[in-house]
Formats: sequence, C-alpha cells, structure tokens
Amino acid sequence: MEQHVTSVCRAKHYHLHNIRKIRRFLLQPPLNSWAMHSLLDYCNALFRGLPSSLIGRMQRIQNIAARIVTRLKASDHITPVLRQLHWLPIVQRIKFKVSVQVFKCVNGIAPDSSKHHSSASAITNSAVLLSTADRCSFHPPQWVC
Repeated sequence: MEQHVTSVCRAKHYHLHNIRKIRRFLLQPPLNSWAMHSLLDYCNALFRGLPSSLIGRMQRIQNIAARIVTRLKASDHITPVLRQLHWLPIVQRIKFKVSVQVFKCVNGIAPDSSKHHSSASAITNSAVLLSTADRCSFHPPQWVC
C-alpha cells in the first residue's frame, strides 16, 4: 500500500508543480474539486487504517492544491481554506466514502457490482470494523457548510 500512496503522491505533486508554473497566466482557477480528488479518492476505501504517515503525505498534496487554487502562502493556515473550498481532509474523506458505500449496500442502492460482492455478513463486518476503529462510536464526519 505504501507503494500505491507513493505513486499517487508523486504523480499529483508533478502535476501540481506544473500547474503552479502556469497559474499566473490563467484567468480562472485550474483545479476543481473533481479534478483534484479523482486520483486521491481512487481506492480510498483501502486507505482506512493506514498509518498516519501515509495519510499525512496525501493530506500534504491536498494542502498544496488548496494553496495553488487560492494563491495562499505556505506560511498561512490551511484549515480555513479547506473549509472555504468545501474540501474534507483526507481522513474524513476516507471515512465518508466508506460510510456511503456501507449505507448503499445496507439499503440496496449500491451498484450491481457492490451488491454482488457484498453479503449481509460482510456489510455487518464492515460496520463493526468502522465502529471499532473509532472506539465503538462511529459517526459520519460532520462539517459546517
């Protein structure tokens, strides 16, 4: 998994570096939420339970992207900017995506591929894993809109 995180971070950093070079010539911000998170969200259900060092590397990539979009200096705080852009931090994005997938499977609205591979016991086990990972009190991430 470390190799996957490394390759994702390396690719995103390369593209963000190039976007930063041409940023001043563009009339509108070069990144939108979909473009930024498409690669970071790929297989993010597998990122659940990863060490904070690997999650931190992905969070730094998201922070760099937010700074490019808003032209924020490296010394400025990033949390208000992430809220302004309506971007969840990586840890909360992972929890949210897994929660949505479990909700869809439990309620029968998941894609056919998810329904086919998920049984009631697998969904229950996922819910138990989610709840025990947060000290038996799983709550979906909350943010202010």
